[in-house]
Amino acid sequence: MNKEELIKNLGSIGHSVSLEFLKNADTNTKTSDIIGQFGVGFYSTFMVSHDVTVFSRSFQPGSKGYCWQSDGTGTYKISEAEGVSRGTKIEIKLNDQSRSFAQKDTIERIIRKHSNFVGFDIVLDGKKVNTVKALWMLPKNEISEEDHTEFYQFISHSFDKPRYHLHYSADSPINIRSIIYVPDSHTEKYGMGRMEPGTFI
Repeated sequence: MNKEELIKNLGSIGHSVSLEFLKNADTNTKTSDIIGQFGVGFYSTFMVSHDVTVFSRSFQPGSKGYCWQSDGTGTYKISEAEGVSRGTKIEIKLNDQSRSFAQKDTIERIIRKHSNFVGFDIVLDGKKVNTVKALWMLPKNEISEEDHTEFYQFISHSFDKPRYHLHYSADSPINIRSIIYVPDSHTEKYGMGRMEPGTFI
């Protein structure tokens, strides 16, 4: 980003660059492939930090590098910076209450729980962490029974195979992608239902 883009994109909460991109993009662009459509994701960093610094340089030839910095109290400052590579880098200085978020095990656990199905590689220490594919986004003919079994076991925390599944998609009037799995056996056979915490997608 250049200086003007930093001011526009980071200068106010609720401004979504992703949503703006979708409005100006080709009509064939899939909204489900774009994350960050609400303009609040970046500002969540201030929940765990006392200082956030953003280094950015536009892809335009001859662009300067800039440093955006804020402590989350409502103000920020922008200055030119040397040695900034093309792209954007965010540095977060965690507050004392949030030091655990710097631990590798904690980061991996959070990614696997909340971002496993993000369609972009998330790499930590040279290793891809989000390893489970978002099967509901793939064409039916590209998904094997082994893929379905692995995905079912991941979301259900079980070791059995699904008895059958329904892969449903629709584009109108709204875009829907879904998979419904029916387990091989039910949990009521002994009169004791089981409800596990978790998100079923």
